[in-house]
Amino acid sequence: MERLFTSLSITPHKRAPLNSLLLLFSLGILCVSYFPVLPSCYWLVLLIPMLLLIRVWQRFLFAVVYAFGIAWGVIAGHQLLAQQLDADDEGKLIPVNGWIEGIPLNDADKVRFVLRVDHWGIEQSSSINLPEKILLSWYQHAQTKPVNVVPGEYWRFHVRLKRPRGMVNPGGFDYQAWLLRRGLGATGYIVQGEPDTSDRWIPIQARIDHWRWHLQQWVRDNTASNNKGILVALLIGDTGGVEKSQWQQVQQTGISHLIAISGLHVGFLALVGYLAGLYVGRCLNGFVQGRPAQIFAYLGAIVFALFYSALAGFNIPTVRTLIMLGVFYLAAFFYRRARLSHIYFMALALVLVIQPLAAFDIGFWLSFIAVALLILVFSGRYEPKVGYVPFWSRTTAKGLLSGYCKSQWVMFIGLLVPLSMLVNTIPLLSPVANFVAIPLVTFFVVPCLLLGAVLAFVSQGLGGFFLMLAAVGIDGLMQWLDWLIGLASSWHSPTLTFSLPVAAVLGAAGLVLLLPVGLVPRWWGYVSLVMGIALAVLPLPDRPELQLTILDVGQGSALVASTPNHHLVFDTGPQFSKDFDGGTGIVLPYLRSLALRKLDALVISHWDKDHAGGYQGLVDAIPIGRIYWGEPSRHRMDEPMREGEDCHQSFAWRWDNVEFQFLQREISARASANHRSCVLLIRYAGQNILLPGDLDSKGEWALLRGNELPPGLTLVVAAHHGSRSSSNPGFVAYTSPDWVAYSAGYKNQHNHPHPQVQARYAQQGSRPLNTAWHGALVFRWYKDGRFEQIRARDTYRRYWFDVVPEITQ
Repeated sequence: MERLFTSLSITPHKRAPLNSLLLLFSLGILCVSYFPVLPSCYWLVLLIPMLLLIRVWQRFLFAVVYAFGIAWGVIAGHQLLAQQLDADDEGKLIPVNGWIEGIPLNDADKVRFVLRVDHWGIEQSSSINLPEKILLSWYQHAQTKPVNVVPGEYWRFHVRLKRPRGMVNPGGFDYQAWLLRRGLGATGYIVQGEPDTSDRWIPIQARIDHWRWHLQQWVRDNTASNNKGILVALLIGDTGGVEKSQWQQVQQTGISHLIAISGLHVGFLALVGYLAGLYVGRCLNGFVQGRPAQIFAYLGAIVFALFYSALAGFNIPTVRTLIMLGVFYLAAFFYRRARLSHIYFMALALVLVIQPLAAFDIGFWLSFIAVALLILVFSGRYEPKVGYVPFWSRTTAKGLLSGYCKSQWVMFIGLLVPLSMLVNTIPLLSPVANFVAIPLVTFFVVPCLLLGAVLAFVSQGLGGFFLMLAAVGIDGLMQWLDWLIGLASSWHSPTLTFSLPVAAVLGAAGLVLLLPVGLVPRWWGYVSLVMGIALAVLPLPDRPELQLTILDVGQGSALVASTPNHHLVFDTGPQFSKDFDGGTGIVLPYLRSLALRKLDALVISHWDKDHAGGYQGLVDAIPIGRIYWGEPSRHRMDEPMREGEDCHQSFAWRWDNVEFQFLQREISARASANHRSCVLLIRYAGQNILLPGDLDSKGEWALLRGNELPPGLTLVVAAHHGSRSSSNPGFVAYTSPDWVAYSAGYKNQHNHPHPQVQARYAQQGSRPLNTAWHGALVFRWYKDGRFEQIRARDTYRRYWFDVVPEITQ
């Protein structure tokens, strides 16, 4: 970096501070992550004249560095998009060979894993883009015996693939960005597969994953702890085995940063490696002259940190720690003095160079913000240095305890705004929970796990003993967290309404409380903190009189209807796996983004899994007033049946200025599940919205005969996702809605919405919307007559989103 500045006749320490340049470069990469469209790479030729301008106008250097950050983000973005499967190859039966990579995730009905492709069985000319890695699912029900795939094995498959794609919802998780960050260019399922046992060269990453898989099996086979999934996460960074309830528990107490290999654990292992290397170096000094022991200490720290980062799969917090340690020890190796701020900003820039979409990882923000806070508070600015005082003479038990308590307070105050922005909640128990969890996990559980894993190669008894100690530590920690949550009741993690005023007040409070004593009165900070939290729990102003959100849940249904003071959920989406369902994975994050702490009503139109798959998760996660069923006599036998009401026998009600009514009709005893669906009509100021669930054609005719359905509706959510068995011509002609919304999955196997159904609504002049192409759909009606319609894929557009076909516009 300094040579580059010298060649340009610039003195960076005077004209352009290195920290500023690294920060501008990082911001350039970050901003590209939020581009709706990627500019062409041809625009990058403008960097050449910009470089020439630096010699004439040195202040232009800041703009040039920022432009170089944007350029890197654009180049990386084009490389990510180039790795995606071509649309022409979607759905084809394709032969593919490759190595199993990562840790396979076993579910009740499938096993999912990453395949590093070695050979494609299609001609190169038939496809421009052939991904290097793909995410595959192998469904168990199609096999005569359970599928067992092991990392590092070479397999031959016949697969059907589709391009990376995720659901887009306000406050939701961007699954497509998650796939791109990991270099996955397609997802799909296996039709046929067989292992190839011939001798082949195995990639280094596959070898590491094979080792990690063996450690996973060792933990699972040698402990009966209910928290074995957490032990696996702490040992190899694989969180696939952590139960949903356990995740909820650690998130509510603010210790989720520990339930995987974190930067703190890597730093501790680096310290162990440093001490081990120092001991080895001092021993060798007696035999080899001219090799200071410090060199071996630096090498030991890097080796230990690299080893543990590899166990974690090189996630962002471990990469950040590894880079910071590497820069520090590299500077020390060459007898250079490295400023801590320089190391921090170098790590920030390098992480973004390696992972340009890191902005979509919550761990990235929390990790770097937390380290920045610690640097700010513990960088020595509080106590002037007077002469040289040995470190150990300044370290006392009281000082260590004081510093540790101070660090927990700093983390709590400093992360108020980031947490309110990213997850709409603040774990108030975090300082207390982390006070115990950090030393217990870092200095006891993790060392016991590592010792057990190493000693298991020598003695299974010794390895099992240390594993047992680690399990006792984690079991005790989880029991203590459970006691804390029970003690705090429902206020352990209040849901916050994020807004700019709230962020400003909380940010001011954090700044005042983190400033040195004497600059600003402390009570200002505490008052601002109370005011900020009070504002955050209040609802947002200018709320619409009626808001209807059709969430993007793939091939399923989940809707949220809100008035200024009441909220209703109609269906909860499908259950995708044992750890992810529409209720907790999609509906709940959206409710959190609205700062909702309870639901007034939940409607389960019927018990088909694409409508009720997220029921239990939502019921367990948020208080619910009343529940309405379309099929009271039928429910999933593996889930408890909470008391509810039959929607076919319920009366109409009114919330604020909005009327809700279940439309009644004749239902025979032998009627199908779809025919029994709840049908909800919502009325507000002349607007009529119909939610028919999976109502079939016979049910639609029954509605027309009942004379409760008004003609000329404002909005209809197409029955049964636009299936041909619903939306009969008479029903469509009678309702003739202004808008018709289809809640369907992208290129789903049922071909929903059916072309005939789309044609019927088009003949009535109804404007179509489809969650498969538009993401979540939000309709808002205000008291002053204003109307807003939001399409999530347009409002929150990113450059990796597919272009919406003109026919659906």
